[in-house]
Parts: sequence; structure tokens; C-alpha cells
Amino acid sequence: MSARPCLRPPVREAHVNPRTIRQYVHQYLRQYAAPTGKPGRSRQQPTAFGNFLASGVFELKEKLGVLLWQFPGSFRFDAERFEHFFALLPRDTQAALDFAREHHDERVAGRSTLTIDRKRPLRHAIEVRHESFLCEAFIDLLRRHRISLVFAHSAGKWPYAEDVTTDFVYLRLHGSEQMYHGSYPDDVLAHWAGRIAAWHGGDEPADAHHIGGPAPKPRGKRDVFCYFDNDVKVRAPFDARRLMARLGLDAHLPPLPEYKGKAPRPLNRPEPSESDPDSNPDSQPKSQRKSSPPSRRAN
Repeated sequence: MSARPCLRPPVREAHVNPRTIRQYVHQYLRQYAAPTGKPGRSRQQPTAFGNFLASGVFELKEKLGVLLWQFPGSFRFDAERFEHFFALLPRDTQAALDFAREHHDERVAGRSTLTIDRKRPLRHAIEVRHESFLCEAFIDLLRRHRISLVFAHSAGKWPYAEDVTTDFVYLRLHGSEQMYHGSYPDDVLAHWAGRIAAWHGGDEPADAHHIGGPAPKPRGKRDVFCYFDNDVKVRAPFDARRLMARLGLDAHLPPLPEYKGKAPRPLNRPEPSESDPDSNPDSQPKSQRKSSPPSRRAN
């Protein structure tokens, strides 16, 4: 069974800067995937995407997995924009290399990789966070371009659907009751294990949350990629191992160590009071406010 619950795909040593890649991808989405006719936005500027591909992606070689395209909650569905964007996505490393060689610029000079070890298929998944995507037109578009809709379990924060749109399923578990916090209870892991088994076997759960029609029956098994993102207090790797055990995927692994992290913060925290200076920093004099480092969480 190829369902692989984990934190991130295993990668070999490679000079890949995630922050730089994120900047290139965001620039690409603003420039190259945007419709024409808007000031400062043009479909004729593929450099950002070329830089992304040249910036170290090919160093991953056989470890290069599904490319996840993640859109913010403010990004609305635009059929014309996404039709153009999906048509441009390379479907193998040779096509990606040709694109990178033609469209990268001096910003990746001296730290780019523009060779591949061999031609490998590329698969794409898209995670959306705006309710405008909950329409049949978007599901039809994904199926036509063979791109996976990410099933993002976000404790109710973002829209959720389980339409299978290609030959694999991509699942992200952000938190059972609170985003990025807490461990998944045993009964919830059992719930996900059952759904993963159904998707992997070529079926769908009887209560699947569909926007469009049922997925076509595959010829064989589906790959299922499952990632835990409840990484506060380092719960994710333990939950991944517990899910793997339920799916019978942990026989080759050493015994799961006992979790020794701190207890997660309470879920039901009281709202800060405007009259309480200790809970409302804005009501305190600037000289008394405590500064905190900026958050690095972006996904």
C-alpha cells in the first residue's frame, strides 16, 4: 500500500532555500498566472516560475514528489486565470528543465541547477482556501488537467471537499480541533485510516464531501499522500506513525518512542479584555510592551 503519512517527503542533501522558492512562486502567481489587462500583471512574464524551477528543484532527483501549489484565503477562483496556469505546469522534469533554461534570470546566477539525471514525471496538487472554489467548474478544470485537489483538514477554518480529480489523493491534516495544535485522537485517526484505505483501493468513502460528480473508477490502486501539519509541540511525527500503524505501514520502522513533549495549550482560551492591560498589549504604554519575534508560519 502506497499511502505514506509523514511530515515532509524525504529529501537528499540539496541547496534549496524554501524562503527563496516561496518568493519565486508568489511572484509567478502574481505575474504569469494572472489575467491580462491589469496594471503590473502580465501573462508574458514567466521568469519567476523559471527561477523557481532553476533554484534547486532538480537536485531532489528521485526524491522529487508532488508539487504543492498553495493559495491564500484571499485568492478567489477565476476560471480563465486557472485554465492558463494549469496549462503551463510541466508534466515531467525534461519539460520543467526546458522551461527553466529559457526563462531564468540573473537572480539565480551561481546557485541554480539546470541539469537532470533523467526524465521523470511531475505531478501537481493545489490547496485553496476561498469558498469561491467550491464549484463544479473548478473540479472539472482539475480533472481535465489531471491536478489533485488537496483535502485540507483545517478544524473548520477553510472550505473542505473530497473530490478525487486525478490518479492520486493528497491529504493535509492541519489539526483535529485547533490549527497546528494538539494530537489527533485515536478515533479520528481511525476515521482517516478508513478513508485513506478507500481512496487507495480505488473507491471513495460513502460519505465523501463532493462538489462535483463522483470520480471515475481508476484502473488500479491510487497513491495517497498524507501529511500532518499539527507541528506545534512536535505532535505531527507521532500522529503520522500512529496512522501508519493503523494502515500496516510501520513494520519496517523501529518502535514508536513515547511522546515527551509539553501538554498543548487549552483549546478554549478566554478572549482578551479591552479593559485588562495584561491581556491587551495595545492598551499598555509602548515602553511596557513586550516585543516578540515575528512568526515564521506561512502554511
